[in-house]
Amino acid sequence: MDVVISECREFGDLVNLVIPRPVGDPYNDQVMAKAGVGRVFVEYEDVETATKAREGLNGRILDKISEAIPVVANFYPEYQYSQGDYGAKLIY
Repeated sequence: MDVVISECREFGDLVNLVIPRPVGDPYNDQVMAKAGVGRVFVEYEDVETATKAREGLNGRILDKISEAIPVVANFYPEYQYSQGDYGAKLIY
């Protein structure tokens, strides 16, 4: 998570960062997927900073992450984000 925070801070101050996690007990095979697992939600103070971050992070491979998966940066519907609904379709 520190890697994600430091990479995102390159573009400006963060207002919030959310990384949805699965819920349940992995020791009892009761893990359930939660909406948004696999996504990282980054909130900046203004659209200009968010746009710079989107352009700068898209396609980038973050250092020190075990899997070499490029970042796919998109905007997300504000209403769903503010409601904690992390399973909505992405805005391209």
